[in-house]
Amino acid sequence: MGLERAAQLVAKAVDDINAAKKLISEPRQHDNTGDHMARAVEKLAKAYLEASGIQTYPTNGKNGHDLVLLFKMLKEAQLDIESIITLVKLDQYGSRVGYEYTDEFKKVNLKSLLPLIDEFKGLVLRKLKK
Repeated sequence: MGLERAAQLVAKAVDDINAAKKLISEPRQHDNTGDHMARAVEKLAKAYLEASGIQTYPTNGKNGHDLVLLFKMLKEAQLDIESIITLVKLDQYGSRVGYEYTDEFKKVNLKSLLPLIDEFKGLVLRKLKK
């Protein structure tokens, strides 16, 4: 698993990133954009863990999508996440979209988070090359 699984997760995250970039300028797609972004961050977090030799992390159920938990695991593994920690704000999209829509979603500036997702992808790719 390890590096191969990490590379697969990055490829799937790129699909979510591309979908988010297509939707981001559509105000009515705000929650869907946030969901794609949350999924991308989730996959990148799991890829970062995999690339670091950590293959035990939640994969399904509510915890499988819990960005707060995944970022806690990254921090405990002493992985460099300080510059992208703000991405944890996307947790509200992954855990509630389609179930409990509120105007809170509009409070997150998704456009400002896209560059951080690209930065996170870069961190993971650099880890994969080591």
